[in-house]
Amino acid sequence: GRAVNAHILMQGEQNVSGLAENTTVDKYGRMYVRNGGTATGTVVNGGTMNVYAGGKIENTTLNGGSQLLYGTAVGSSLTNGARQEIRDSGTAENTLISDGAVQTVNDGASATGTTIDGGRQYVFGTATDTTLNSGDLYAYSGSRLTNTVINNGFMDITQSEIDGLTVNGGTVTAYENAQISGLKLYGGTAELYSGAVLNGSAVVNNASLTLND
Repeated sequence: GRAVNAHILMQGEQNVSGLAENTTVDKYGRMYVRNGGTATGTVVNGGTMNVYAGGKIENTTLNGGSQLLYGTAVGSSLTNGARQEIRDSGTAENTLISDGAVQTVNDGASATGTTIDGGRQYVFGTATDTTLNSGDLYAYSGSRLTNTVINNGFMDITQSEIDGLTVNGGTVTAYENAQISGLKLYGGTAELYSGAVLNGSAVVNNASLTLND
């Protein structure tokens, strides 16, 4: 089936196994995108959205509220303190995290093409082509990040593998069992503490690299 321009109000619920277009989910409303379902142009204003394995969402705006993602999300915007948690083999592509919003990429999950503008990302799984303009990026516990660019903000690395890290500004700190390859420092600061390893050569130009005990 197909639903267009639905409005889910307080305590309301929508289950999507077909196609839902331009749905609005208000505070305390709930939307469930199930296996085989697709939702496009959804706006979540403080409600809840769950996307299960085999479900897909496109061009979603989370304006506050929360989302559990086991399926696929493309082109999401997280703002106004929204919370997105990617679990199992869930994937998020081309996500914008801003205005205090938080994305958590759990073990087995992945995020590609993420831009952080005043939000926060926690990575326990895989993140590729991430850009941090402002806000925070935390790489923890066996995570793997590839082609990360830090323009400003703060990045913290612990027990993670970082392959390709370009720092144009901001601060990067690395701790126990952090493995960093392909470091390019063109601005800002990077501090490596005991147990962190810098593999291969690093480029440092008009920036500060500190190796602590």
